[in-house]
Amino acid sequence: MADNFSGALSTWRSINLSELQKTLDEQGVQIVDNQKESVIGRKGLSDKTKEWKKVPDEEKLAGFKGLLKGTTFLNSFWHMLLNI
Repeated sequence: MADNFSGALSTWRSINLSELQKTLDEQGVQIVDNQKESVIGRKGLSDKTKEWKKVPDEEKLAGFKGLLKGTTFLNSFWHMLLNI
């Protein structure tokens, strides 16, 4: 029985719960911050898209480059989130 308890205690210490909790808290804060940035980015892209639709066809190509940059940013942002 003492061997089981000492083994369990050793395993518990190796988990280092306090350090794991700090790490998970930091990651949670980072995820929330990234989500806020994502919402702001999507809102901005939505606004740009609405403006782009109002532009005459002759000028749309120049505006399209800005929209493309916005979608590229959001795609790379989501890939980064998936890798956390």
